[in-house]
Amino acid sequence: RLAKADGVGFSVGGSDTAGQSYNEFSFLPRDPIQCRIRVYPPYPSSPDEDWPVLLYNVTVRRAWQPYVRGYLTVQTILNVVGFSAFWLPPA
Repeated sequence: RLAKADGVGFSVGGSDTAGQSYNEFSFLPRDPIQCRIRVYPPYPSSPDEDWPVLLYNVTVRRAWQPYVRGYLTVQTILNVVGFSAFWLPPA
């Protein structure tokens, strides 16, 4: 029978793959991951087998700092360089 791991269904950090840090996304500070069990009814061909499924709802927040550094700053510098041609003497 399908069951949630440790009664919750997930763990945040501490696994072999946890170690990357992502600057663009982060979990919400309060209750970012929710797990629930949904049991679908059996198919008519096998009435004794139901279909349990774990459904996860993961809520993340997008950071604004990478966009300011990577997009807005570059666009501002390119606009200043483009308009600097009008500051040159017309010689």
